[in-house]
Amino acid sequence: MYKLLLVDDEIEVRKGIISKIDWTQTGFEIVGEAENGLEALEVMEKLNPDVAIIDIKMPFMDGMQLAERISSDYPATKLMILSGFDEFDYAQRAIRYNVMEYILKPLSADELMEVLQRLKTVLDEEKEKNANMEALRLQYMDSLPLLKERFLNVMIMEHMEVEEIYERAGRFNIHLPQGPMTLALVAHSHDRSEVRELHEATMSPYEERELHGYAVFETCERIGDQHGVTTFMRAGGETVMILPIDEEDLKASYAVLEEVRMVIEKTHPLTVTVGVGQVVHSPTDLKDALQGAMSALDHRLVEGTNRLLFIHDLLPKDYGQLIFQDEMERDLRTTIRTAGEKEIEALIQKHFQVMRVREISYQDCRLFINEMLTSLFRIARAHDLNLHEVTGRDNLFAEMEDMDVLDNLEAWFITICLLLKAQILQSRTSGMQEIVARAKGHVLDHFHESDLTLETMSSVLHISPSYFSRVFKKESGKTFIQYLTQVRMDKAMEYILNTDMKNFEIAEKIGYAEANYFSYSFKKYFGQSPTAVKKQKKKKV
Repeated sequence: MYKLLLVDDEIEVRKGIISKIDWTQTGFEIVGEAENGLEALEVMEKLNPDVAIIDIKMPFMDGMQLAERISSDYPATKLMILSGFDEFDYAQRAIRYNVMEYILKPLSADELMEVLQRLKTVLDEEKEKNANMEALRLQYMDSLPLLKERFLNVMIMEHMEVEEIYERAGRFNIHLPQGPMTLALVAHSHDRSEVRELHEATMSPYEERELHGYAVFETCERIGDQHGVTTFMRAGGETVMILPIDEEDLKASYAVLEEVRMVIEKTHPLTVTVGVGQVVHSPTDLKDALQGAMSALDHRLVEGTNRLLFIHDLLPKDYGQLIFQDEMERDLRTTIRTAGEKEIEALIQKHFQVMRVREISYQDCRLFINEMLTSLFRIARAHDLNLHEVTGRDNLFAEMEDMDVLDNLEAWFITICLLLKAQILQSRTSGMQEIVARAKGHVLDHFHESDLTLETMSSVLHISPSYFSRVFKKESGKTFIQYLTQVRMDKAMEYILNTDMKNFEIAEKIGYAEANYFSYSFKKYFGQSPTAVKKQKKKKV
């Protein structure tokens, strides 16, 4: 059964929709109701329904505003708008907010059944698609010109006679250069936060990587075909480009690579770094150019990404070796446990500066960083903590591997260390109970601030919102928002009974920006409005 939320400010309308049809036959169950947009958002947080039926005209937050928020914060939820307005502007805005159905009132039972059946069909198809992701991946792999790609990969990895190379290339209609040539590797990286926002509902990180790897390949192939460039994919996911070289005008020869970089940056949520090997004069030597391109790419950790890296510009180096030694781990552990934030930042910055100034190979940089992260896991485990839970992240090693720039890795490491320090400090002082006690104390001191939310409270405590939400609910038996509302309502009642303050003054005193919404929340909490309580107070006097 799919979960459905019904949002309408008229209770009779909600009852009418519920009674129109036999819901057991629809594949949906109504898991919640709300009288306005603000209340609906609270229900969304708790229940995360599959479908929301929304009235367009409601107090505090209308249907279009609610649709915009749900589309942004809960993109997997399907939206259906109920409206008495047959106007193009409303329908146009509904399309912008990914509303699937825009239905005019009044709505008959047959119309409602038809709409629900369409929504169920869409949900069933998405469910089946997710369940068959492996089958889709295989279909994607089968769509590639496998024989052509296999030949090209063998050509740049193993020894083949030049006559065989050109004969087989001709059979596959591949036009390899007859003179000077080089090989370039195009490796992509992306902004994971943006990608998560785009695909969070249906796509895993591994599927993201495959999809964007193919997008890079398609762009390279399309541009390369215009310049006589042979393009294909390696098993590792990079795109390979074999391009002819005019040794009298190298800049013109490499222009196609800069065009690829700029087009991908403008049209995709990712960037590419291009490693360019040395110039060779026979396809049998392309394996040497491949090694040069790979070596050039290895320098992106220090040289930076979103650029062209030429092996002939990167002088050979006698690489030193850098090992994250036991004393370094002891120093890191002591600093996290006993020092302040500035000392922790300084220590991490010192380690990363060493990698910048010393002639360290790409592989040694990666190994050193992996050892640092492994040390953080050991430090967390020594305090009975899970580093993934502390940071609110699913896979720290995978997240780290997606970063190609030392500056980004440095800032990321500092954040992880500070989160770990904060949690170790919390565990020393009664663990989860102390977190809740500090949160409640903060609420009692700051309930009058209208921007006090789950996120701002988590920031004050230096822990992730998801971890704080779980801890607070487990220890107190209620959500943080429920506790904050309780404190505010109790204080509002105190002001009503002991002062002559007006409703808007009380609302401002307890953190409500709108007096109307305060009155609504007060009546919902106590069963009667602030005005009614004031009248009772006067009668007693």
